[in-house]
Amino acid sequence: MPGAWVTCEVQRALVLRYVAGDSQDLPQAAKVQATLAARAKTQGWGPVRLAVLASLDPAEILRLLRAWDARRGAVGEAVTLWYPLAVPDMASDASAETPVSLAERLEHLSGVLLPWYNGRLMTLQREDVLAEAPSWAKPVWKHGGLGEAPTTAPSRVGRCALETIGRVVASQAARREAFVALRAVWGLDDASAANLGPEAPGWRQAEGPEAERLLAAGQPYPVVVQAREAWAGTAPASGLLLGVAEQMAADHRRRTTARWEDGTWAEWAALYGQPAPGPWAEAYTDLQGAPTMGRLLLPYAADDGARAG
Repeated sequence: MPGAWVTCEVQRALVLRYVAGDSQDLPQAAKVQATLAARAKTQGWGPVRLAVLASLDPAEILRLLRAWDARRGAVGEAVTLWYPLAVPDMASDASAETPVSLAERLEHLSGVLLPWYNGRLMTLQREDVLAEAPSWAKPVWKHGGLGEAPTTAPSRVGRCALETIGRVVASQAARREAFVALRAVWGLDDASAANLGPEAPGWRQAEGPEAERLLAAGQPYPVVVQAREAWAGTAPASGLLLGVAEQMAADHRRRTTARWEDGTWAEWAALYGQPAPGPWAEAYTDLQGAPTMGRLLLPYAADDGARAG
């Protein structure tokens, strides 16, 4: 169906009109776009944008042009979902006769909560907690097995503190799942302990020497690809698996490389009557200690209704 070029009173508007009969179909948008682009090129114009209108309405065309100009002007600018806030230095408190210094309040909260953060993270860095964390419902401050909120902070701040801890524990749980899967692929564990198995597509369990060869050659990525292919359900990102694989490789070298007077970690442990560590970390908590926080972080944590809000 051929279109007809129509004169429009709105500058910068190029109008191509199509009229369809009872047994005719309007052309596809891609074809119209190509026709417009060819016409614009012959006239020496820049790129064109296509809009499909039911009728020739100059007001609607002007509205579309203004919207496109605004969008084009925003290209290259930082678009974020957060905005800086100018927090006053002092605030009034109904229970205090003098204004309260917000900077001092935040410094006090930081001094109170950071030790609580790190203590609670050390308590929760356990295999049973990390194994259960992926099944926690959200919000984690309410449904996660995180313990009680700190009693040294207001209830709203306490919820935020629990949410912070919950998110850190959830991230550690995701890394633990990757650790368990990689051990199974490397032939260090039974596949039934991981989120994969012989029935999964692409499954092939590597032998321990094969894993050591890949690690010695600095090639953990083939095993990462294999773990993703054998993963049951939605596999984690390759970057997460690769980060855990590289951490396992570094820990393996630390356990087996002779460093102290040509002795390995296991040999020195045996010399002092200590249990000799294996060449591989057998649990994620042997590989990764409890994370620590050095800065106060209080994410949004919705309240629990009118009574506890």
